[in-house]
Amino acid sequence: MGRRQTFTQAEVTRAIKAATAAGMAVARCEITPDGAIVISTEATAKVQADPLTEWRTRKDARGAKGAA
Repeated sequence: MGRRQTFTQAEVTRAIKAATAAGMAVARCEITPDGAIVISTEATAKVQADPLTEWRTRKDARGAKGAA
């Protein structure tokens, strides 16, 4: 017994085309278990893909406050 599909290919295509038309650079498209379509842009994907750089940036900012 299979699960009923909660989204269609046409819906995913429309979501990606809409994001592209809005000027977003689509990096990834996810379908959640409840059928929600999540579009990630390149900027979002870079931030999510590199938490180490984000941590270092915050650490350096704290160090700069103490030195001032």
